[in-house]
Amino acid sequence: MDVTPELQKAVQAVLDDTSVPLLSRWQRVADKLVEGGLAWRAKLQASSMLVHNHNRGGLGVSGHGCHLKGEALAKSGFDMKFLHSAVCFEISHEPSRLAEQLEFNRKLVEQASGLLAPLQGAERYLSVSCGHTTQFVKAVLCSCQTPVLSLADQTGRLNREALGRDSHLNEMLSEGWTWLVISSRAESAFPQLPSLAEKAMNSSNSAFTATMEVESMLHMQEIMQKQIAEGKEIDVEAVASEVVPVGTTLMQYSPFLCRWLEKFSDGGKFLTQFLSPFSREHGGNCNLGEDFWAMAAGRGTFAGNAAMPMVRLAMLATNYAAPGHKMVDGYAKLIVQADWTKMKSAKFQPKVNEMEQQLYECWRVAEKELPSLDSVRTFGKCCIRMALHVLQKEKMGREAKTYKSLAEIRALFNDQMAGVAAALSPLQQKKNAGASVASLSENYDPLYQAMQQIKLELGMNYIMEDRMWKLVAMSSATLSLELCDLFEAESRDIPTVKAVKLLKATKQSAPELLPATICKNRDVQHLFAMEAMQAAAWVYLLKQAEKYDKLWNYICLDGTGKKAYTSVKIPKGGLMLVPSTDSPHKLVQKEPDKKKPYGFFKFGGTDFYILPPAIYRKGDGLAKPDTGSTCAYWWVQRGQTAGSQDPCCMEEHEWQVGKNNMIVVLQNSVPMEKHTLLTMEVEEEEEQNSRPAKKAKK
Repeated sequence: MDVTPELQKAVQAVLDDTSVPLLSRWQRVADKLVEGGLAWRAKLQASSMLVHNHNRGGLGVSGHGCHLKGEALAKSGFDMKFLHSAVCFEISHEPSRLAEQLEFNRKLVEQASGLLAPLQGAERYLSVSCGHTTQFVKAVLCSCQTPVLSLADQTGRLNREALGRDSHLNEMLSEGWTWLVISSRAESAFPQLPSLAEKAMNSSNSAFTATMEVESMLHMQEIMQKQIAEGKEIDVEAVASEVVPVGTTLMQYSPFLCRWLEKFSDGGKFLTQFLSPFSREHGGNCNLGEDFWAMAAGRGTFAGNAAMPMVRLAMLATNYAAPGHKMVDGYAKLIVQADWTKMKSAKFQPKVNEMEQQLYECWRVAEKELPSLDSVRTFGKCCIRMALHVLQKEKMGREAKTYKSLAEIRALFNDQMAGVAAALSPLQQKKNAGASVASLSENYDPLYQAMQQIKLELGMNYIMEDRMWKLVAMSSATLSLELCDLFEAESRDIPTVKAVKLLKATKQSAPELLPATICKNRDVQHLFAMEAMQAAAWVYLLKQAEKYDKLWNYICLDGTGKKAYTSVKIPKGGLMLVPSTDSPHKLVQKEPDKKKPYGFFKFGGTDFYILPPAIYRKGDGLAKPDTGSTCAYWWVQRGQTAGSQDPCCMEEHEWQVGKNNMIVVLQNSVPMEKHTLLTMEVEEEEEQNSRPAKKAKK
């Protein structure tokens, strides 16, 4: 069945809703796929099952891990009820994707060296959960070799008859168990489905099984590359919390893993091309712990805060390949925190520096042949030999062999790699994207190293020798700075490697002499000239209003309706109302909204618009006082009063006061009887702009 537009939209909405917990999100997606006919439940045999190439972040399963899982189940007893979360996908019908899936499984089998069942050609499904259990059952069906003595028969192999005495395991071997099967069409429509299913199943099992560091880092790498592709900054804490289940021990130190990936993994190549297949080769079922990772990802791990990416990688590889007697509760203890401290001491510096250089050159050779397993193995052995040689712990390793020098180990590596190169055809190296993840060359760049410890940015200011300097140019060799001083000019170049020691970033601004024009224009007498004019105009306006102090003998105000009335008969032109206001700031030069009342005043040749004062509000006679003003000009009703047939009695007139001053006042254009409501017409905008106010009668 094809993916319908409705199903596509519904499933994508659930996938995008990251507010829903991981397991709940997967269950909702699975339910919708079942409803749409793109998922179903079926009883499948282990012989039909391969491992999905996205399982465990692309790590897949390890042969040792499968047999250790079988040993644990044999001791506790097999119970098919615990396989309720088995999920698998159909193998792809697209030739290129199918080839990729089959090649992934061939490499798993090759790396397992006889511990996993070979491909039979009849497999039709790819597991994303219960992978180790399934491949163990499949190994039993094929009588594979086993490193677990309690499971082996006299020939060192898994024996179906002997192990099949457990009734549940016998049923698993004969009939299989129930799986949730996802159609390959669903995976094509939603490529993130396998990863989501695998993470969801892992989160549900995290309370009972340890979360593996390498597996988690593969998921982190995937998220980080996506963030980089989207142009986002890498948020170490957010990436770590998205990958590692809450409440697990790994959650406490997962940011260290993410930090190592970001700063010291050569853009992720150390993990994907070497550490992942190498750890799988040696079982892949141990972790290194918080103390170890704090040193592996720490900036101050080595003397002078040196990056030493190759030494860090060698220490990781050595501990992941620790022999069984150096494992304690699932944690490798071949290399401990004291060994990191030893490498920082002055006594070990020459050896550590030589080891870094030798491993760098070895990596460049091995990198050309990756992802060849022989290349991974050869470089891994070189890492282990050099790390244990420098730490003087060679007898504790898997080989238990001592070497005279790092040069001898390098020579052995060259011989072994020559054989690897001769046996392989040239491989096209896959380039990793991501400018935000440190490449190997950046770890040797003094400028990059300095920028990890201090913010270096052109134009920024820094304190050096108690004086302020501005960074004007920078390179891997030198930093160019200019002195920030009012009267003295000086330039200086310093070695980039000494930037952290000599410079201290500051947020202070550099001293600066202001131009004379700014000083003049921002002086008080210039800056507040307009305020002074407003104040003078306002005082002048108030004085003009004072001339009409007998106004209240002619009019009265309605405090509730905010209206003005005549209190006596007034002849035509006998009443003039002057606009005034309660603040100089209410004299403005920008014309206000025409829908609201305002006055006009020309003072000293400058036009001012007069905004109304706060209108009078009566208090309660107790705690609440009277507020506002009773300037009669603003109490005149604008527009014809509803129901009134009388014409408006007040009109605007220009009152010339002196040579350069003019006030637009209100004057009655008709005689008014006692108790006449004062009103004025509101004219259309075009008429207001075209008709000047009449001259006021004196």
